[in-house]
Amino acid sequence: MACGLALGGLAWGLPSWGFSWPGEATRLEAQLSSDDAAARLGAARRLGRLTPRVARPLILRAFADPELEVRLAAVEAALTLEVNDIGGEVVPWLREREARARVAAVEVLTHDPVESAIGPLGRVLADADPRVRRGAAAALGEMGRARAQTRTVDEVRADAAAQLLGRLDDADPAVRGAVIDSLARLGDRRAVLPLV
Repeated sequence: MACGLALGGLAWGLPSWGFSWPGEATRLEAQLSSDDAAARLGAARRLGRLTPRVARPLILRAFADPELEVRLAAVEAALTLEVNDIGGEVVPWLREREARARVAAVEVLTHDPVESAIGPLGRVLADADPRVRRGAAAALGEMGRARAQTRTVDEVRADAAAQLLGRLDDADPAVRGAVIDSLARLGDRRAVLPLV
């Protein structure tokens, strides 16, 4: 989709993706600060129209919103725009009562894995909701891509694999499959014996 711009009788086509007028980000920022939850939700739903660099700080602001719907809309924008360096912001969501918040957190952590999420992801591998367990397994499988902060990448992979090894007996076959896929992605030698 393109929008046209006419200057001096010449028409130029500009791609509509990734382009936003400078004032759009300012408007969305103001709306995200509104006392009106509907205004914040509308702004969060439009974050995906911005460039990733411009959208990131606004997405992080929306992640802190008290309304779950606003946060979920920000997650959709973050994943659509492939925004990075956001995973750490959603780790606390893994403790929320609402399953949709936990599902959104594991989706973000699958896209943007962070070392600090390994323990909390291991805990939600026992979640009552199989979508959360599947997502947690997938996120743990991506820990080989996590930027190791305090340990080596091999130590991070080994820790993630240890969390997964205890869930090979999950009652849900889709969760067991996600655990097996994640163990394979991690490439940890200890993952081979349970799979044989």
